Amino acid sequence: MSVLTQDNRFEEAYEQNEEEPKNMCEALDIVENRGMQTGRREGRIIEYIDIRREDGYPEESILQGIITKFDLTEEQAEKYMQDEIG
Repeated sequence: MSVLTQDNRFEEAYEQNEEEPKNMCEALDIVENRGMQTGRREGRIIEYIDIRREDGYPEESILQGIITKFDLTEEQAEKYMQDEIG
């Protein structure tokens, strides 16, 4: 499938799953669940930033907080901070 579509998500789903999916529906479920987990994590990061800003925390403190709490690189954290400003 990856060769035909130039898309490696199905291959990654097979590699990252403890049990090998038995059919395409199971592979799609894995990919969908990964997307939902990513969305929830991003929501928690955004909520963290919003609450800290409402409470008057300095931007550098918020930045360091999301780096530590969510195991982000400084570049990733800065992107979240910028996205929440605009």
